[in-house]
Amino acid sequence: MPTSTPLPATPPTATSTPAPTPPVISNVRVVVSGTVAVVRWTTDVPATSTVRYGVNGKTDLVVTDPTLTTFHSVQLSGLQRRTTYTYVVESTANGVTSTSAPATFTTR
Repeated sequence: MPTSTPLPATPPTATSTPAPTPPVISNVRVVVSGTVAVVRWTTDVPATSTVRYGVNGKTDLVVTDPTLTTFHSVQLSGLQRRTTYTYVVESTANGVTSTSAPATFTTR
């Protein structure tokens, strides 16, 4: 009677999950009307919207919208007249955040 020899167990194959990539921020622009500024930008994947801004080169004020979108629009209101603000935009997708280069706008 033939006998069978059990095959050795095959170890599980290691699969690596690629690290999430940060969203790509582009087309950043600001529209200023008096003491209100609207900051707009796009991302290549749905992501959150954050603008960090302030005066004297600081970005200590923050407005965030947690809605995932590729077309971002954040309104900054209550700004001081005739003041230059520094700002950066941030978008987070899949736990990874991208931040734009600092830029400025001036209110009227």
